[in-house]
Amino acid sequence: MNSDMSDRRARAPMDPEMRAFLDATTDNATQVLDPLETPLPEMRRAIEAGRIGYAAGGAVMREAVDRPLEGSGRFILTRFNMPEADGPLPALVLLHGGGWTWNTIYTGDRTAREYAARAGAAVIAPDYSLSPEYKFPQALNECVAVLRAVRARAAEWGIDPDRIAVGGDSAGGNLALAAALVLRDEGENWLRGALLNYGVFDSDFTRESYRLYGGGDLYLSTRLMRFFWGNYVRTPDQMTHPLAAPLCADLTGLPPLRIVAAELDVLADENHALAERARNAGVDTEYALYEGVTHGFLRAAASVAKAERCLADGALWLTRIFA
Repeated sequence: MNSDMSDRRARAPMDPEMRAFLDATTDNATQVLDPLETPLPEMRRAIEAGRIGYAAGGAVMREAVDRPLEGSGRFILTRFNMPEADGPLPALVLLHGGGWTWNTIYTGDRTAREYAARAGAAVIAPDYSLSPEYKFPQALNECVAVLRAVRARAAEWGIDPDRIAVGGDSAGGNLALAAALVLRDEGENWLRGALLNYGVFDSDFTRESYRLYGGGDLYLSTRLMRFFWGNYVRTPDQMTHPLAAPLCADLTGLPPLRIVAAELDVLADENHALAERARNAGVDTEYALYEGVTHGFLRAAASVAKAERCLADGALWLTRIFA
């Protein structure tokens, strides 16, 4: 074996609980259906049906209410999860994943409620516009609009306007970091932090984690990521726009970041790279790699200990930045 090959990483073993979860899950739409061949409405229905069960159980809220908030050219249905805690509450605007293409605020509802209960914070989840019907930067503009609305109307909703953070997983992590960049660039330096769970931060499919985990036997493949990017952007050159691929952005002046990487994930390397770049830019950065788990592992918190630990660790970080 030549030296270049010998320096390459080996594929890491899977956590046994993660393996059991994958074997038992009904969330197999992306394995059974080909997203490049299946009509998108059918694909979305299958994924919603396969994932809605993950929202069952978990923390109970004092109040959970859906409100339409005015966004960028449309009203955005937004769920407010309000825990049993003394107000005014800090708030996390939490953006769901799904490759900018599918999933809803309902499939991610348990994660939102868990953060709300554990951090004593309102968790606010907007149902932003999906691609390919709506291209970059429509979803980003809507997420920024929701953040601004939460701050502007904080007193009305029992929220502390000086304790607001943004977060998200996968494509939601991408939108969360991009929203933080937009607010920084507009001189609005009021975000307390950004909670970024295995986010999409780059469009480089040659990274080693793509080679190791992109073959299609896990939740996320190289082929699927190419599909998502093709849905999201209008033109190939936008794949390196700093608000579409935030790893290309100047990161100075950002609020504190918590960056979570799943080891068995095509996105693992870009998450690590983001943590290094953020630290080098002087950003308060907490980075955590969860070994043996796949992309999307937070949805398995009811049965995978490392997912439960990740939720707990994220809630502790939120408590710290809100203090």
